[in-house]
Amino acid sequence: VFTPDACDTYMSGMVEGVQKISPQLSIETYPKLKQTWTDRNIMPQVRKGLHQHGYSFLGWPVRGSEEVSTIFKEVYSDLRGHPVTELVTSLDAINVRPPIPPFAQDTGDWAH
Repeated sequence: VFTPDACDTYMSGMVEGVQKISPQLSIETYPKLKQTWTDRNIMPQVRKGLHQHGYSFLGWPVRGSEEVSTIFKEVYSDLRGHPVTELVTSLDAINVRPPIPPFAQDTGDWAH
C-alpha cells in the first residue's frame, strides 16, 4: 500500500514517538537497542510488542492515511453493495517491536 519511502517515514515517526514517551530507549546501535528495549523501559504490553496503552496513538497517521482509507472504502463499499464515502474507525493497539528474540511462532501468534 505504501511506497518504501512512505513506509520508512511512518515507521520513523512511530519510533521517534516511542522514544519521546520512553526516553531511556536507545536505537543508536543494535546492542544498545537490545540492552534498553526491556519491559522496565517501555509501556506495558499485552503480548510482546502489542501495546494497548501509551503508544497506540502513534498508529493514527497510518490508520488515517489516504491509502488505507481508500482500501477500506473500496472493500466496505463492495461488501455493502453501494458506495461508502465516510468511515468510522478505532485503534485499540499497535504492534511495535524491534528485531529482538523471542520471535513469533507459527502457532498462537496474533500479530496485527
